[in-house]
Amino acid sequence: MSAFSKYNASGTGLLDQAEVMDSLEGLGLAPKNETEREEVSAILLNFEKLQFTLDEYCNEVVPMIRQQLKELRRPHLAKLFKKFDTYERSKLSISEIMKDVLIYGLDVYEESLKMALKSFAQRTGRSEKLLSAGLATLDEDAFVDFLCLQQELAEQERVSRFEDLVNKLSLSQEEQELWKHDLVSWELRFHEYNPSRGHWGDYSGFVPEQQVLLLLRDSGLVPKSPARVMQVKSMLQSLLRPDGTVSFLDFLKVVTYLKDLEKEKVGKIVDELTDQNCCVPAREVCTFFRSCGLISKVQSERMEVQELVDQGDGRGSKFLGRAPVIELWIRLHALLKVTAVERERQYVLTNGGWTEHDYIDFKKAFHRYDEDMSDILERDELVQAMDLLCGNVWRAQHSTQLHQGAEVDVDASSKRHVQDVDLKKTPKRKRRC
Repeated sequence: MSAFSKYNASGTGLLDQAEVMDSLEGLGLAPKNETEREEVSAILLNFEKLQFTLDEYCNEVVPMIRQQLKELRRPHLAKLFKKFDTYERSKLSISEIMKDVLIYGLDVYEESLKMALKSFAQRTGRSEKLLSAGLATLDEDAFVDFLCLQQELAEQERVSRFEDLVNKLSLSQEEQELWKHDLVSWELRFHEYNPSRGHWGDYSGFVPEQQVLLLLRDSGLVPKSPARVMQVKSMLQSLLRPDGTVSFLDFLKVVTYLKDLEKEKVGKIVDELTDQNCCVPAREVCTFFRSCGLISKVQSERMEVQELVDQGDGRGSKFLGRAPVIELWIRLHALLKVTAVERERQYVLTNGGWTEHDYIDFKKAFHRYDEDMSDILERDELVQAMDLLCGNVWRAQHSTQLHQGAEVDVDASSKRHVQDVDLKKTPKRKRRC
């Protein structure tokens, strides 16, 4: 097994317990929270030996850890199954599962999904053809087995892609630490053109300026300050190649700048609340974010949020200082944005009666007239965006009614304001005199 060879640096043909723990990430079996870390450590200690041979590693240690992790995750996945099973049929199709896991921000890579479907078919004797077509249905137990397998393979692919990028980009140890959670997702967005999912990239690896701006918009990292927005645009201009495109490395410089701005903003909030002496119990980080006003009560109760926050700093620390808290917020912020975009997309496709092409047209029209990148259209901007869509989908009768129904309020001061039209349920209002 490659994981065994990789961590058998001494060449003795044996892995000690610490090396076994380190190898689990590449297998997609790294413990995600304190409970899982304790259970995995207990499994290794119960063997009553300090080192393991390849045979013991492959046939005893790894299978036992895999089974224990599945059992630990079963209650959470069972709740997820019931949440997905809106019609209470006690069964879900593969296509329904794949649609719903995207809403919860779970990693789904094309190659790992194919491997998961093939492996699951072999293990259970099911039809690989029906599974691949998304038609096969799974009960709760099969759902848990499949999702554990799919996420294990997805994590393997993420780790493999990350290592490839580290070598390709010659990243330092400090840079690897900085990008370990989101480098692969940024690389996918930058190199893949799938606008309905917020991927505005180019397979060539060089993305035009306008598409880079779209990428940044969908990241949720664009600052609200007009001056900061101008700084971002100016920085992007300075990184343009002669053909008007941006390379991935230069794109990462812009993302780093935006992440630093977000860290600075959140750092001020954290310092104000903790009197610049941040020390938060790992189990109370979600509550802390609520008290900071960074997330709402509804968001804090979502399962995907709870799962990510439970991971803490990834090292099992029981208390988190300022830097880990801010880093965890950056990850949570990214997760909330990804899931919001997916919820928005699925709402349009399932409840609005629109096609994916319509959705892309809406996003393009919105972005074109949201010049200040605020994610909110003022009244005049909204009218211009609607006019852009006229002659296309807005000619439909129900679209015309929706257009006419987009009324704006006028208060006592004659200030006009319009709700955010990017399908957010509780938008901030932006006013213009």
